Amino acid sequence: MTTQTDKNQAPVHFYKIGPVSATIWENVTEDGKSYYHTTIGRTYQDQDGNWKSSSRFSAHELLNVAKVAERAEAFIATLD
Repeated sequence: MTTQTDKNQAPVHFYKIGPVSATIWENVTEDGKSYYHTTIGRTYQDQDGNWKSSSRFSAHELLNVAKVAERAEAFIATLD
């Protein structure tokens, strides 16, 4: 079983290209070993000017999804 060290834990690292971002989180197993997972999303403003987030991407955003994913993977590789 794994647990996050703190429910309000800050991300380990963050990459952003345009509206697309990758956030890297650390989780710690019960025996104290760290492992990492990444969330990828995008931000946008709705018609009223409110900021929203989504995990859906248009075709022209997919290259940026790939780029932030690759950067996240490379960063995590330096931690192992």
